[in-house]
Amino acid sequence: MKAALSYRPKLCVLEEPFSGLDALVRDEFIGGVLEVDALGQWTVLVSSHDSDEVERLGDHVAMMIAGVPGNC
Repeated sequence: MKAALSYRPKLCVLEEPFSGLDALVRDEFIGGVLEVDALGQWTVLVSSHDSDEVERLGDHVAMMIAGVPGNC
């Protein structure tokens, strides 16, 4: 897997960031994202089918049902 991250991005888009990660790596990854997010300098947009994980992490959650966005 290859990954790239711009230096101090204003917006970070993560598509299915938890798939394929074991529990330890997933927890470390989430901790790192939350740590940087706590600085309040960027926005993280997560696109995932794991709604439980997204709801646990997100301040705002939106879902698409049949291609139509809606707020939850």
